[in-house]
Amino acid sequence: MNWATSPQTGGQQTGGSLKAMKDKSSQAEKEANEASALKTAGPEGEITAGFLLEKSAKTNGWSKRWFVLNEKTGKLGYTKKQEEKHFRGVIALEECNIEEIPEEEEPPAKSLKDKNANGPDSGKAPSLVFKITSKIPYKTVLKAHNAVVLKADSTADKAEWINKISKVIQARGGLVRVAESGHTMRQSLSDGSLDTMARKPADPEEEL
Repeated sequence: MNWATSPQTGGQQTGGSLKAMKDKSSQAEKEANEASALKTAGPEGEITAGFLLEKSAKTNGWSKRWFVLNEKTGKLGYTKKQEEKHFRGVIALEECNIEEIPEEEEPPAKSLKDKNANGPDSGKAPSLVFKITSKIPYKTVLKAHNAVVLKADSTADKAEWINKISKVIQARGGLVRVAESGHTMRQSLSDGSLDTMARKPADPEEEL
């Protein structure tokens, strides 16, 4: 009888430890997700590489691209796959500005309903989207596009991309705009009053 009961208790113990291991691994995954997944290279860490989603101007769909930033040359190049050796396009950041965009600007038809259904928590999710535009109006940034809209995989990735690209752009006299100022500017322009653009403070409740 003792032989029959001992494997069961042993089984329960291993079951408990397996559950604990699963909990630990899920915690580790969460921590890994919060850290930036970008890779750096070069003697001074001046090269940053990682995946970003690029928005198609024609279809409004997102395509995953491997981007490589060289802070010394001020160039941001991309390939379709990480293994490719030749860039399919290169952005000269010295001629560019960077701006954060609220994700509400990309409105799939269902987004408002989904947000209401998910309750207040959904409003807390920060935007992962930013835009690179030319300093010179109507000049193209990449191929035939005068703006490139990019989306990061996580807030940590986005913060690192914006931080590093902003440094390059600011060092070369470009403009860096955060989401709030861009939001205010769009509002005042839609009102048809340019004078209020500089005076009007960003409303802290707008993002809620």
